[in-house]
Amino acid sequence: MKQWNGLWKKEWLAMKGWFYGSIITQLSGVLFLSFVSTIIMTEVSMFEILPIFNGVWGVMLGVILPTTVLLVSLNKEMHRPDIWLHSTSPPVKLFGVKMLFASMIGFVNILLPLMIVLIASRFSVFQISMPFNVLLQIGTIVAVMFFLLSIFIMCMGLFLGVLYQLLKPVVKGFSGPIVVIVFLFLSWLQARLAESEIYRKMTHFGQLNQEYSFDLEKENFFFEFASMEIYAGELLINFVIAALFFIVAITLFEKKVRL
Repeated sequence: MKQWNGLWKKEWLAMKGWFYGSIITQLSGVLFLSFVSTIIMTEVSMFEILPIFNGVWGVMLGVILPTTVLLVSLNKEMHRPDIWLHSTSPPVKLFGVKMLFASMIGFVNILLPLMIVLIASRFSVFQISMPFNVLLQIGTIVAVMFFLLSIFIMCMGLFLGVLYQLLKPVVKGFSGPIVVIVFLFLSWLQARLAESEIYRKMTHFGQLNQEYSFDLEKENFFFEFASMEIYAGELLINFVIAALFFIVAITLFEKKVRL
């Protein structure tokens, strides 16, 4: 536990700027988008549309941010890998702390805007076609699902980041393009797999959520939300794939250390 606490404090000191910066960026982005929207849609005030943009912008930022923070943190360590790897901690723990810290930043940036949306919905002038408790349930499901998506993307990002560090001493400037090609190939493969019949049979069981939808309406402004279909099988398969990315990344990293 002392080892874990030490690594966590080190990570906080190195990356705390990203934690505060992400919140400032989120608020600034939301205010800017809301202000521009009020210029385009003059019948809607900034305070009325701000909660909607806050939720959309926050969720998008929260999904992408963990991977960004993780790769930036890894790149910092690789400037002086001898110092970082001098630790007696195993690679699983070294990367685990970084992934947990990055996940925390992503979770805060997903949870905060959704909380603002839920609170604002109690005082909003928009007509919301759904009881608050159902809206709260949907908000919780959305937060959890996007958080899990951010974890999946982060595991893939870790694999690509370690692959880049492994290729860099060998192919020099070609390491970046190679990693981009690998990423595009993995994205294409995932898309083809998701469209296949065997994937649907393997994943489309154990539906976890009910079908909900709601809309926000005021004069000429209209916003509609339809809930996602969530299956236990799909979550299980994605968990396995994310775990494989993590295991392969650790294996490649240990190879780099041995080299």
